Parts: sequence; structure tokens; C-alpha cells
Amino acid sequence: MPHITSFLQNPVIIVVLTAIAIALLLVGFVATKFVQNQRLTDRRVVTVFDNLSQINDTVIRLHLNLETIGEQLRKIEKNTDDLAVGLDQNRQELANLAQNFSGDTQMGRAIELARSGAAANEINLVTGVGKDEAETVVKFHGPAKS
Repeated sequence: MPHITSFLQNPVIIVVLTAIAIALLLVGFVATKFVQNQRLTDRRVVTVFDNLSQINDTVIRLHLNLETIGEQLRKIEKNTDDLAVGLDQNRQELANLAQNFSGDTQMGRAIELARSGAAANEINLVTGVGKDEAETVVKFHGPAKS
């Protein structure tokens, strides 16, 4: 044991042991700092992962909403097409009604002229009804022959 005491009292040994102790302390501080940085990095990774998960959920919801909007737009487009077809049909019917009304008006005018004694040629010129129609109108609605 006395040999160990004299060994530990040697200034070179004290400097070497002190240097080793300081080196171990520095390694400990560096390791501690490294562990702290690793924990901070791990927390940041978890935060980034959570944010990415939320973004993924948002993108999925957005995709579903866009699909719903697309379906609604297709329904609106179909309704618009149906309305356009209905509008075209209504226009055609209106044109037919206008033509029939005009024809009825012309025929009514022809009957009035025939009742007042107009000839078939005159009815044809004034109303634009066909010559055969004018003759038929004069025959059935003209003044009675005695």
C-alpha cells in the first residue's frame, strides 16, 4: 500500500489522472449534450410526423369533398341538359302553336270574308289560304244560294 501512495503522489501521475478525469468529464458532457439533441430531434420528428398525418387526413377529406362536388356538378349538368331539351321542346311547341294560331286566324278571316260574300279568289289573295281551301270555305260558309 505504501507503494500506491507514493505512486499517487507523483506529480506526473497526478497530471495524467487529472487529464483523464477532465477528458472523462468532457466526454460525459458531450454525451449528455448529444442525448439532449437526440431527444429534441426525436420530438421534432414526432411533430413533423403528426403534421404530415394531419395533412394526409386533410388531403383525404379534400379529395372526398372534391368527389362530392364532382357528383353534384354532374347532376347539375344533367339537369341543365334536361332543361335545355325541355326548352327546345317548348320552343318547338310554341312555334307550332303560333303557326296553328296564325293558320286558325287566317281561316277565321277566310270564313268571315266568305260570309260577307267574297269570292274564293279574293279570299285566297287576302288571307293566303290555298285555292282549294278558299273554295271549300265559300261553299260551306258563303251566302246561301236560293
